[in-house]
Amino acid sequence: MVTTLEMLAATVPNSANLSKNPPSPSSKSTTSTTGTIDDDNESSSQHIFTVAARSLKDCADLLLSIKDAVAAEKEAEQDEGKHSDVNSKKESSIKAITPCKRSEIYTKPSALACQGTIGKHVRHLHDHYRILLTSYPPCMGSDKHEWSVDYDHRSREIPMETDIDVAISELQKLQHALERCRSHPQEASSLKMTTDLSSPVKLQATIDPSHAPVTFETTFGRELWFCSLHAVHHFAMIKVICSEFGITSTEGFGVAPSTLKNRMKA
Repeated sequence: MVTTLEMLAATVPNSANLSKNPPSPSSKSTTSTTGTIDDDNESSSQHIFTVAARSLKDCADLLLSIKDAVAAEKEAEQDEGKHSDVNSKKESSIKAITPCKRSEIYTKPSALACQGTIGKHVRHLHDHYRILLTSYPPCMGSDKHEWSVDYDHRSREIPMETDIDVAISELQKLQHALERCRSHPQEASSLKMTTDLSSPVKLQATIDPSHAPVTFETTFGRELWFCSLHAVHHFAMIKVICSEFGITSTEGFGVAPSTLKNRMKA
């Protein structure tokens, strides 16, 4: 069964053609697989679609770089006279705190980040975007009932936690869906999506484990912003894990937009 996210992404070029060099946070325009979106021509609120898509692309690009490191490790192991010591690999410019084979990095628990794994962080941040987008009423088979979101209904122990290829594919589906919403808004309605950031949303949230969930009145735009900022928090944790295992990431990865803006002023 084809999902809404897959339908939205259907007209986007194959993920193999994606650039591995995402634009810097200070860039004036965002180049996506659907073309170039001029930030200056976007309304201030609609720009959240571009920001969300860009953050997902940054995460997918990092996972692609890990795949490249795995491939380099395998090649080195096959060459006579070379060893699999991850600290000696030329693709890493930092020394690993915790020695780890490249092939294990995605699923190896971190000694520095509460035994978390890159895979679990990726699955978690992806889940928030997925829950928000797929809980839109038409996606649920109704145009009438209210838009209700509950981020606590997440998926756990699914393939993307342990399979980096699945994770990259799922991240790119979300990225492409958001890009289509921004660059081709006329298609969103027919594909059971919305670009109306003011659409009302009822958020169910567990704020205390000893009490019943509470309800908040919010909007699609506010929740899309939340998902994007929430992702940055997990990117920061992923960055720590990557550093622990000797994998580099881009300077702005895992840094809040407000922090990047402040750095630009310095």
